[in-house]
Amino acid sequence: MDALSTLYLVSEAPDVRLTATLNEAERARTEAYRDARAAAQFVQGRSLLRWALGGRLGMEPAAVRLETEPKGRLRVAHDDALSCSVAHTEGLVAVLVSPMRCGVDVERSDRRVKPERLARRVLSAAERQAWSGSAHDLLRLWTLKEAYLKGTGEGLSVPMTEVSFELGSAITGRRGGELVPWRFKSELTSTGHWVSAAVAAREAALTVRWCVGSGAGWFQEKPQKDGEIA
Repeated sequence: MDALSTLYLVSEAPDVRLTATLNEAERARTEAYRDARAAAQFVQGRSLLRWALGGRLGMEPAAVRLETEPKGRLRVAHDDALSCSVAHTEGLVAVLVSPMRCGVDVERSDRRVKPERLARRVLSAAERQAWSGSAHDLLRLWTLKEAYLKGTGEGLSVPMTEVSFELGSAITGRRGGELVPWRFKSELTSTGHWVSAAVAAREAALTVRWCVGSGAGWFQEKPQKDGEIA
């Protein structure tokens, strides 16, 4: 199995043909959405995930079997050693596939939030002292914590304030005062989104691939533009 952790990103508008790779439960979930945009984002994210996993496992995207753990973490039924995560927001879908536990989260950098209210929910005491009051920085920390807690499988059952990050050329995370032995990556894309990824190994190799839809449930890598994260 490929030992590389790969982050796949798609910024194009969803293609309705992508539903071809979804299973019955995923189609039912799509139809249950009241918001058409949210439904389209779900379809694109799940289709991209199936395409990425199919490439790793050597099978058709529609044949990939996914299971959901009690707290929402996705599991690849064919291979317990393979981990995956998916995230989407307006204008961007992200999928992370790794041989180690992993998580990914995305958010528009210009999302309108009430900084003080969100800070109380997100920031640790140490982060609160260092915080400039900027919603921009706050959203970045939010996506980092979402990515990490998705990767551990704990999700929203753990308060974000229990995890603390130090931002720099190398991002470090702490929990209960102890260093978190994970690899973290958080970048602002050319599309104006924060993308944060977490992989359960400090020295994990992480590559980024921008993709574009090329048919019913299929994607292909597209040339990287100047300014896009690598």
